Amino acid sequence: MLQPDNTPSPALLLFPEDYPPSFRSPAKLYAHPDDYMVSDGAISPYVFLYRDGTRVRLFYRTSLRTNDGKFTTATFLLDTGGCPALYLSPTLQTLLRDRIEVDDLGTRWIRTNIGGEDVRLLVRFDLPSEHRPANVMGLPMFFLLGLTFPQVRINTLVFDEEGVSTNCAEAHLPYI
Repeated sequence: MLQPDNTPSPALLLFPEDYPPSFRSPAKLYAHPDDYMVSDGAISPYVFLYRDGTRVRLFYRTSLRTNDGKFTTATFLLDTGGCPALYLSPTLQTLLRDRIEVDDLGTRWIRTNIGGEDVRLLVRFDLPSEHRPANVMGLPMFFLLGLTFPQVRINTLVFDEEGVSTNCAEAHLPYI
């Protein structure tokens, strides 16, 4: 993440161990095994908690519409200290390149529809180099998208390699 003076912040330190074992493949580091595949339909978005020893991370997996009307999936680390932006991995940047708009000031955006309103979502590419395979969503962006957490006991949720806890978030947005 960036500090107010635009210098990298040490606040977000990512390690492969922060992710479930199936997200640590050298071919798709920091990604679900099925992320970045293009298909005709969107998945149902979900939030899951991964806990391994002292590491606890919250993730959001969703579909994103590509420029040709198809869909790809991506898993975002939900970062409480992140700004209200989507930080995109190089792979996701490539898949969404035709949907990413740049304004006169060089700010990057993706247009989507939330609750019947056209909105522009801030997109950032400036994750520290050691985290660049990751997709990160600031928690403010998660709430801006209209997503909520129902009353759940997060501390009882543990990632299961066979299936994740999918009822952690109530989604009002079928895809981005």
